[in-house]
Amino acid sequence: VFGYPTSIGLKDIPQIDPLHPLLRFGIIAGTNPARKTIILDCPSYPGNSGGPVLEVEDVDPFNRHFQVIGVVSQFVPFAETWVNITHRYQNLNLSNSGYTVAVPMDPVLELINQ
Repeated sequence: VFGYPTSIGLKDIPQIDPLHPLLRFGIIAGTNPARKTIILDCPSYPGNSGGPVLEVEDVDPFNRHFQVIGVVSQFVPFAETWVNITHRYQNLNLSNSGYTVAVPMDPVLELINQ
């Protein structure tokens, strides 16, 4: 996954150059047939959306074949609800689960060709 996750890092101490994309490595963890999406085992952040998802095939020890198989659409949140029974309130915390949703290239190309 390539992207420009400008939402990570500290603004006062810029660890990441926003003009150069970052690469994430992951695997296809599954699919969601009802939504026609790919689930990747790699975290993504705001700024990764729209970035390409590449499939890497080792052709031989010296050559690799790269193919764009999708586009990052969103991260999958981990939702945790804290409930205070005494004071009757609750708090919902969302964090990054480490999974990413990608739209396969077929519907992306269909949309472009319309």
